[in-house]
Amino acid sequence: MINKKMKELGYTNSWITLGIIDLDTIESQYSALSNSSSFPEHYRVDVLNRYLDRRTSFTDEELKLLIDTLRDDQDLESTLYLHLLQEHKLNKKQFDFVAEFFGNLGQWAEDKLRLIRLKRSLLENELSKKELIKIIDKQNSKEQHLILDSPDINIDILRYMAENSKFSKIVNKALNRSKRADQ
Repeated sequence: MINKKMKELGYTNSWITLGIIDLDTIESQYSALSNSSSFPEHYRVDVLNRYLDRRTSFTDEELKLLIDTLRDDQDLESTLYLHLLQEHKLNKKQFDFVAEFFGNLGQWAEDKLRLIRLKRSLLENELSKKELIKIIDKQNSKEQHLILDSPDINIDILRYMAENSKFSKIVNKALNRSKRADQ
């Protein structure tokens, strides 16, 4: 009976193995699903997000099993990848492993991944002044906002952005931040 309920909710045994769900959760979700017009993926998304939120890190084996478990779940695959890539719970090797799968979801995922990588690089102070200038010169407002919102941004980069960005909001914000840094 539990296998029927798991199947209707879209779960496999790996969800239990990973500790994402337990039998009580399956029973309560199945009961709730039977008495509502909700879709099973809503329950899976909720459980997955709670699981990911309470985790601080993953072993390589857990990460592989997690991806294998959700790779064929079109409703959850991108949610999983985005959560993992944005929450800074992965080491560099794990990040690259997940990024490879995420990037294969299409151009929208590649574009999002570029921004996630930039944000991660900014947080880890991995970009040189020359690299930041090259990014600013591409005139991508999302990338410029990420640079501008980085707490450790160099005053020379703020000034460069104020002088070279084609986006007035970014120019104004860069001017304000550089003036505050001068004080």
